[in-house]
Amino acid sequence: MSVAMFSDALILHGPYDFSADHNEVKLELTSDILEATRFGHTTKVNTNGLPSSKASGTGWLQTDDSTTPKAVDYNIWNEIGATEKAYTLSPATTVQGVAYLGTALSASYKPEWVQGQLAKFSFDVHGNRKFTRGRLMLALASRSVTGASSEYQLGATSSTQKLVANLHVTAFSGTSLAVIVRSAALTGMGSPTTRITFTTATAVTSENKEVAGAITDQFFDISYTVTAATATFAVSLGIRS
Repeated sequence: MSVAMFSDALILHGPYDFSADHNEVKLELTSDILEATRFGHTTKVNTNGLPSSKASGTGWLQTDDSTTPKAVDYNIWNEIGATEKAYTLSPATTVQGVAYLGTALSASYKPEWVQGQLAKFSFDVHGNRKFTRGRLMLALASRSVTGASSEYQLGATSSTQKLVANLHVTAFSGTSLAVIVRSAALTGMGSPTTRITFTTATAVTSENKEVAGAITDQFFDISYTVTAATATFAVSLGIRS
């Protein structure tokens, strides 16, 4: 195990890549602690309540509406009060690195201007369910030809668990992009089974999908079909209880 200076992270909120706008991001996983003390107990007794997830970050503010996509201020501003979006946070941008994924609602956005200093902002989202700790199966990159990710031994999904996946398409030009999550019993992805099929993308978009176990297959990959298009997209995958 090694500890290194941290200099990169991936922050995907819906169809937006906020990574380069941030210089700090935090993930918070909590569980309500409920008191269960009764007569006969001689000390306070607690039990777990509902879990919750929250992510927050700070960065340097940009307000240029002439760019495509528009600068971070425009996108975050419009997320306040919007519907929940697929959310993926990874402490590294490399393939098969740890990723935290789920869906989240934008809870607050706070731009700040101080005389003589760089303008900055803070932003936080609240998960609608406990975030899943999984893997970044496809790193965010531009792709124009059909292909597949490397396989990863994610493990089996029990009957009480769910396979969860997020698709983030942050740039798109052309006809269509079809993405599926596949599994196989053995390494090599021979005779794979389709587990999750995302809605075919024809523009920038995002989607969170999940399927209930049991899934005895342990090996997974991401297959994608690009039809007369160039798309920048990423996929995260995990198993949650």
